[in-house]
Amino acid sequence: MRVFILIILGSILLTSCSQVNECENRFDFVSTNDSIPILYLDYSEAPESTLERMNNLYGIDLCDKCDWVEFKSPFEIEGKKGYLKLIADFDSPYCTNCPIAMRLRHYFQILINSNNQILAEGELVTIDSLKTEIRSYLSKVGNNDNFPETFKRVNYSLQWDRKTDSKFIDSVFTSIFSSHTDFVIRKLSEDGVDFCSLENTELTKLKTEYPLRIQISSGKSIEMPSSEQMEEILKE
Repeated sequence: MRVFILIILGSILLTSCSQVNECENRFDFVSTNDSIPILYLDYSEAPESTLERMNNLYGIDLCDKCDWVEFKSPFEIEGKKGYLKLIADFDSPYCTNCPIAMRLRHYFQILINSNNQILAEGELVTIDSLKTEIRSYLSKVGNNDNFPETFKRVNYSLQWDRKTDSKFIDSVFTSIFSSHTDFVIRKLSEDGVDFCSLENTELTKLKTEYPLRIQISSGKSIEMPSSEQMEEILKE
């Protein structure tokens, strides 16, 4: 009986230690609690319907803003339910009423076709290699004229075909924010800073310095590359 009790106590201690060792900051770094409209993503929805829902959430024609518009979408982050912040572009040239913006925006562009194939920055990649491509991209920020000057200018652009498997799209979203977080953790580690030990105020500041900005379609339709086109890219 005593042995049985010791086994139970040991299991409880191990579970407690595991929970303590989990890095809560990974979740807090990605999930947003900003007071912005909640957009429930429907990956199979027609772009026009998504646009209508976006306008209804703000109660205006978003093209009147001539700017990026923020939403948050329910998403599983680090095994917990949270909210992923998303942005949609309601500026020129999509909104024809907006003046031509005199600014340069950098995008890490990701396209997914109906066969669950990923085109990242013009290269055919897998889920695993997408993570590598993202970390490589971030490592060049501020070090190359063809890349953003600062991490505040980093933007991920994600678009998918309406026939793409929803779980696959979820996995791409996860790859984006996981790779982004991994890079930030490694960057801090190089300076001797333990990401998982940061206080809330420090984490809030970090989210400003390394913002996670994922842009989705604001209602415009684009032609996704077919499997044949993907294969041609792979041959190049």
